[in-house]
Amino acid sequence: MVTNEKMRGLLFHLNAAGLIPELLLFFLGRHTHSLSPLFLSLHGSTNQALCPWLHHRAFNRVDLFPKVGHVGFEQQVFVKMKKMIALGFEGSANKIGVGVVTLDGTILSNPRHTYITPPGQGFLPRETAQHHLQHVLPLIKSALETAKITPEEIDCLCYTKGPGMGAPLQVSAVVVRLLSQLWKKPIVAVNHCVAHIEMGRIVTGADDPVVLYVSGGNTQVIAYSEGRYRIFGETIDIAVGNCLDRFARVLTLSNDPSPGYNIEQVKASS
Repeated sequence: MVTNEKMRGLLFHLNAAGLIPELLLFFLGRHTHSLSPLFLSLHGSTNQALCPWLHHRAFNRVDLFPKVGHVGFEQQVFVKMKKMIALGFEGSANKIGVGVVTLDGTILSNPRHTYITPPGQGFLPRETAQHHLQHVLPLIKSALETAKITPEEIDCLCYTKGPGMGAPLQVSAVVVRLLSQLWKKPIVAVNHCVAHIEMGRIVTGADDPVVLYVSGGNTQVIAYSEGRYRIFGETIDIAVGNCLDRFARVLTLSNDPSPGYNIEQVKASS
């Protein structure tokens, strides 16, 4: 017989090995009827930083959760009873943004600031990171004030882990680690590409889409398969976004608000 103590011990070792996300996905996708003992054991055995991940993957399936009378379970699965709030940081390129968002995709605030270089010039990692350092604290204050929340109401801190430019990415990473220590909040590291896809899923209501992912650094066909997003095809020369950026620099166009937008304006006026 598998006791709760044995289950907790097993989950502790699985978590240490980094296997908990795959295990949760397996249960969420294929064995929803047997979630009760798993969730009951998770409460005392895994890092609390997994909770936002769990809610993120499960929010479309919360109605499938079995009804049980265990108080711990009710506290753990509170998607419907409590509006989870995340404070997110994005600084992978020349824009630094701080947003407050709820689990259902409602954006409570989204202030941001773009590093603008002279027309015809790109942005270098060191100068871009200095720009982010200069603006990140005012953006945090603005995000909280606009959303009308306090740090105590935040459930987790999210930041872009990558891909992106190394130096600018480090600014968000350091700030999030500092706030986590000050506010005692869990950290969720976010894959830049997956975040774009998940935003699209929330906006469109798509359940299991095949995605044409077009960005500054990637042009790919992506779909969710066997527990993770996988790339089924991509450009082998240059990403579409990168191509537009370079073309705008050749034309000495500004990157304010974006190179692609300014190319469109030139075309419309010609």
